Amino acid sequence: MLPLIRTNVKKLLIYAGLFNSKVLVLGAGKTGELICNALRRDKNLGLNVVGFLDDDPAKIGERIGGIKIHAGVDKAQKYIGRCGIESIVIAMPGYDKRKFVSLVNKLQHKARNIILIPDLFGITVLGTDLLHFFQDQAIGLEVRNNLARPLNIFIKKLFDLITSGILLILLAVPMIIIA
Repeated sequence: MLPLIRTNVKKLLIYAGLFNSKVLVLGAGKTGELICNALRRDKNLGLNVVGFLDDDPAKIGERIGGIKIHAGVDKAQKYIGRCGIESIVIAMPGYDKRKFVSLVNKLQHKARNIILIPDLFGITVLGTDLLHFFQDQAIGLEVRNNLARPLNIFIKKLFDLITSGILLILLAVPMIIIA
């Protein structure tokens, strides 16, 4: 019951504009566009893309979903303070690793949230957890297969059979009346 109340209160606050966060997307390639579209569809996150930064001169001045692309990923800190940016999305899968780490380290003290988009499109997200290796400052993704154990397969099949049996009984009466 409590999670349901929490979710609805959050939706209400987002709808009222009290829980929204301005987002600056670093990277205006396919990944940046994909993330922009995803954030627009998932309004429950309260993340509103207000700008893009990219280093590709061919993209500067262009627009993604009506949002202008500006020059210079390295200028992100300036935009955070000037435009009230609270969250940064780094959507640059091909970015140099050393520059990437340096960028994250610079921005983490300026922005409230930094969302990193790894180049892992296509893997399952259901049953995926983030692992933290604090001493080594590393992270990992654990992809679980809950149906790898025979007991879980049995429980799922049993649940499916019981549920379908109950539904069949409940729907039999209306089906007989209709026939």
